[in-house]
Amino acid sequence: MNTERLIDIVMMDMTMEKMKIEDDIESTINNNNISIEEKTMKMKTLIHRLSTTENSIATFSNMLNNNNTKEKEN
Repeated sequence: MNTERLIDIVMMDMTMEKMKIEDDIESTINNNNISIEEKTMKMKTLIHRLSTTENSIATFSNMLNNNNTKEKEN
């Protein structure tokens, strides 16, 4: 498997994870069968996961951009 394909797979996986978390957040907001306390705790957890995933995507993208810049300089 070439490097570009692996990078695409990793980015796609992280993006899919972000979309799943966003869907879970929406479902939690719209769920009227759980208490506000449960909803609040679940939302905090989901927002933390979303933040972590978004930071991972940004870090990975920056690493790729830095690597591409170095390759172009050489």
